[in-house]
Amino acid sequence: MKFRVAMPVPHEVELKLMLPPNWRATLESSRSLSGEKPQRRHLITTYYDTPERLLYSAGLTLRARHDGSNYIQNVKTQSSGRGLALTRAEWEWPIDQREPVVELLYEIPQLSKIAHRMRGNLKPQFVTDVWRKTWLIELPHKTIVEVAIDDGQIKAGHIFAPIAELELELKSGRIDHLYDLAARLHASTPLRISYVSKAARGWQLRYGQAEGPKLLRRIAIQSDARCMDVFQEIIETQLNHLVANIDPALRGDGEGIHQMHMAVRGLRAALCLFEPLLKHLGLTRFDSELQRLGRALGVARDWDVFCAETLPVAEKKWPSQRLDRLGSAANAQQGKAHKAMTVALLAKPFTAFVLKIAIWVAAQQWEARTFRGSHMGDAIATVAPALLDRAAHRAHKRGENIKKLSKDELHSLRKALDMLCDDVAYLGNIYSQRAVKAYRRRCEILQALLGAANDCVETERLTRKLIRRGPKALRNPGTALLIGAEHRRHIALLDLGTVVKKFREADRFWRE
Repeated sequence: MKFRVAMPVPHEVELKLMLPPNWRATLESSRSLSGEKPQRRHLITTYYDTPERLLYSAGLTLRARHDGSNYIQNVKTQSSGRGLALTRAEWEWPIDQREPVVELLYEIPQLSKIAHRMRGNLKPQFVTDVWRKTWLIELPHKTIVEVAIDDGQIKAGHIFAPIAELELELKSGRIDHLYDLAARLHASTPLRISYVSKAARGWQLRYGQAEGPKLLRRIAIQSDARCMDVFQEIIETQLNHLVANIDPALRGDGEGIHQMHMAVRGLRAALCLFEPLLKHLGLTRFDSELQRLGRALGVARDWDVFCAETLPVAEKKWPSQRLDRLGSAANAQQGKAHKAMTVALLAKPFTAFVLKIAIWVAAQQWEARTFRGSHMGDAIATVAPALLDRAAHRAHKRGENIKKLSKDELHSLRKALDMLCDDVAYLGNIYSQRAVKAYRRRCEILQALLGAANDCVETERLTRKLIRRGPKALRNPGTALLIGAEHRRHIALLDLGTVVKKFREADRFWRE
């Protein structure tokens, strides 16, 4: 038989948002969609892989879709890991049968090797059955976005799960206008950004295992890159990191919560790093919202550490103190913190904020005013020394008179050091890696010491909260935990003066 081979599509740029139950009519009647006539199609899509999940392990998805009259074979890669919208390589072929045609994959160099390994071994894994409505929306600057609402279900064996999603795909033009459209739709309907694809949900149904937390993708910049481009890459990568961990965090995954908290810290560090160059744009409005989000995640993270690490270690060390009595009270507080965090992540202001910062940073490359009175158009290599000097000075300033610093002042020093470490990670690769590693090593030693001391302070704070709000039976084990935490803090800080001195004496690689 003959096949008509479509030209390979280099990539798709798509933003997925979850649609809450009973809100579809409201979304469709919103001003952004009501003036356009939609198309409606019934799509049945079967996802294929080998029994050993060869494609899944390679980060690929292979599917065959029937739209009522035609069959389309499709292969997608995983997202690049930068930006709020997912960017994936995608290839499509029209076919005249239900099952994928493996021979077509040989035409794509990236797929030919794996095609040979899976030939004759493909099996259907799960099916999506959806009714899709699509609108083609024309926006400013020749931007065209396809808006799709999917309503249906995923089936894996005898297990079903509902599908209610909104997808915005950039067909041409500027990504900031796609984000702006998403923000306008979100204003009428409480949407939630999600990176969990239909394929990922299908695998979860089939094997009962959801995708885990995502680590931050390494940010590598070139010395001749414009400051604005570097700033944009950092913010977009951190936003991607933040959103990629929303679903794990909502499941109560401690590492997912931790990664989201790290992303918030990374965003704040980037805003602070470039703030001298962007003062006229009022970045503080983003920082205040990030602080509120950081607090909600931080409280949940603190109780996770207390319940999963602090208490179990202390129980083994002092079994006679009956520290297990603190467990149920601590678990109750952990549950409350997770509930408050979940409310914050599902609330409209969170999604609105993420879209707002994505719109702002994506639009800057098009706005001439960004560079007015600043050095954001200069090469990063010419500006980085001053930026790193400022970050290092902030940490050094907070570390003065180290032996007289209070717990709160040491915490302030630790946060400044965290930001400095993030800044070095952002800009360090344009310098000699040997010098960067030497500087980072001294930063990280001090960072670890202050982190250990701060963990003890948090243990004391949370334990006092349990004692104050709990029954009398918690007082004795709580007091024992307090004494142990204060002792560990004292031990952690014994070498503080020496470590701070070495940090302050570290050669600033950006000045060599």
